[in-house]
Amino acid sequence: MRNKADKEQVLHILMGLPGSGKTTYANFLKYGKSSNQIDFANTNMLDISQPFDKFSKNNAYVFDLDSIYKKLIKQNKKINNRVMGRVLNDIYEETYSIPRSEITVLDGLILNHDDCKMFIDIFLFGLIGSHFKTLNKIIIDYWTPNIDICIWNNSGLRKKDAKHSIKNLKISKPDIKKLTDEYGGELEIQLLEHQIVKKPDFRILADSLDKNNWQVFGKYIYSDSWCCGGTGTRCDGSIYFVDPEDKPDFIEFEVLIENLFSDISFKAFKELYSYAVNTETFKNSDYYLNVDESRYVCDLEKLYKKAKEIKII
Repeated sequence: MRNKADKEQVLHILMGLPGSGKTTYANFLKYGKSSNQIDFANTNMLDISQPFDKFSKNNAYVFDLDSIYKKLIKQNKKINNRVMGRVLNDIYEETYSIPRSEITVLDGLILNHDDCKMFIDIFLFGLIGSHFKTLNKIIIDYWTPNIDICIWNNSGLRKKDAKHSIKNLKISKPDIKKLTDEYGGELEIQLLEHQIVKKPDFRILADSLDKNNWQVFGKYIYSDSWCCGGTGTRCDGSIYFVDPEDKPDFIEFEVLIENLFSDISFKAFKELYSYAVNTETFKNSDYYLNVDESRYVCDLEKLYKKAKEIKII
């Protein structure tokens, strides 16, 4: 019998072809939001100006199954319930002291009834099950296949796209009645169906960028910030003034344009810059300092729109 709790633990099992929107949906759950249909263009998640703490309280805990599978394959390990259960448990226990929410998400290539059953068995009866004694609900999120949209959405996400896999992988809904009959009792198992949403063009542009080279959050690219001045407090309590730094160039934008549109004219560069770039200022305070900082922001949606308008893409 599963233990009762004031706040139930919920496990989301995400099922869909590459490009369905599983990871985007997992991010919604991670950041405390959810949606039956992800609107790639008009959601707060895509407009975030700051990165979120991966393990912050009330956010979902997301297992990236693709990266786990890749590591196991490199280690020449046979993938079964026991091996996968041990790996998931080890990953979970590495962050055991960090507060986590009651929502856990499995984000990966889960394609059929047997795949779902394997992970349900792992979380109910495997090593990791000791951390999920109050698991009362399993939601299987299923994206109805749309090959053309999946291929479009997947482009730009990886150095090598998943076009062949998308065309040839077979995905099918799990039999909820069978799962309910087998696990039943106090454990609720629910199928939640989603339609796949096509990404707008600018999202493909954003996804193609190497996140190691640019600070990309949602549809925005940010520069490093600079100090605009402020005040500080000495150990004796006296106040001193902090001098502003010289305003730098938006080097990240220059490198971005060189990567995307290597042969554009200076006139076209200026048009892109004036339309897509602005500066934002914000407070940055700690125990000793209270300063204003600024940074450049490039709106990738605007950048793409202007690039199309002046016919450089």
